[in-house]
Amino acid sequence: MRTDLQQAIFRSQLARQTPIAVVTQPVHQPPTRPPALRVVPPTPLDYKPVFFRLPPNPGFKAEEIMKLWSCAAPQPQRQRQPIDKSSMQPTMARIKEIVSRRYKISIIDMESNRRTKDAVWARQVAAFLCATMTHHGLLAIGRQFGGRDHTTILHSRRKIDQLAAIDERLNNELEILKAIIVGRLSDDYAWE
Repeated sequence: MRTDLQQAIFRSQLARQTPIAVVTQPVHQPPTRPPALRVVPPTPLDYKPVFFRLPPNPGFKAEEIMKLWSCAAPQPQRQRQPIDKSSMQPTMARIKEIVSRRYKISIIDMESNRRTKDAVWARQVAAFLCATMTHHGLLAIGRQFGGRDHTTILHSRRKIDQLAAIDERLNNELEILKAIIVGRLSDDYAWE
């Protein structure tokens, strides 16, 4: 089966009339400028052929036509702007990663049913930060911490709130963790 381009070339060869030039246009967007001129090349699959007749001028020069159509030359790609991490909403995965690094406990231990003092403390701090820094509900946060109940997350939040109100060192530590999570401080912050 012949493509549209092959059929058009075949018809023009049969007619033996004025030469035909093929202009390719992207299928997915309407042309805003005249498209680039190509003289009967095989077109890629994502382009459709557009035919027009050239004037029967014996002195026609391809360079002149290319100058007229040069405004359709491909534009350079726009440079991507670096992402500003401070404006991003922190994720629960990032919070768990930073807290696990701070307390030197694995994320698996944080999500497990272990009840050692270190695991429980890191889990409570991470749950508190997830509850205060993200828009997720207590039920979704509980699911991320090994399927815990929403009341467990609520208890963690209240406990860390109460302790931070009376313990200045814990309050400072929470502020540093928040700054690392949102990107204001480096991930490899030197803890004392």
